[in-house]
Amino acid sequence: MELIDAELAALNNTILSPIYSWVTPFKNFLTTGTWSAECGTAEAQKLSFDDQVRAFTQIKVASQCCQKYGICGEQYSLDIVFNDQGKVETTRFRFMHKPMKSQADFIAGLVETRKATDIFASRLTQLKDDTVKTDPSPDVDDLKKEQSFTSRVWTSLQSLASGSYRSTDLAAEEAKAPVVFCYSLFYVYYDQYTYITGVLAQDVMLGLVFIFVAIQILSSI
Repeated sequence: MELIDAELAALNNTILSPIYSWVTPFKNFLTTGTWSAECGTAEAQKLSFDDQVRAFTQIKVASQCCQKYGICGEQYSLDIVFNDQGKVETTRFRFMHKPMKSQADFIAGLVETRKATDIFASRLTQLKDDTVKTDPSPDVDDLKKEQSFTSRVWTSLQSLASGSYRSTDLAAEEAKAPVVFCYSLFYVYYDQYTYITGVLAQDVMLGLVFIFVAIQILSSI
């Protein structure tokens, strides 16, 4: 994650510094130093990774740890999402683009940012989650207790009733690199240019196939 942070910071032509990333202050928080007593570093070092991150996000901006040593976790509390088991599920880095005046600027902003994330995304590893159940025939009552009654629950129950439920291959899922993507409002518009040629080629090929099939049918009559 530090590599992605560094690569984004290097995009001086399209991105304004700084990159708002919790990774560096979090590592400082876990490193023994003059701030250890104020920040609770010794206690945090004994915790699991997810509990360490949670403890980090609870460091108030008004605390001595933040004001004196610059280790401020509260400002990143909305950048880290925990799942129902208390594990880190999603995180984000925040940054701003430089003022863009032309189409070329917008395209460069999208392309360069996407390259920075794509290059290092494959190097990320996913921590094993031992709390996920792999029982191919889970008990419906347990599902009702552990999950809220959302559309996902009803979909799962319907799958169980129809016999179409399939267990998740956790080994395969954990082998995959976590999904990394970049987003800004203008990306939604310019993103279509990254795949429009492929869609065009696909449509042309399908059209030619249909014409060929139609000719064969008509010629056989």
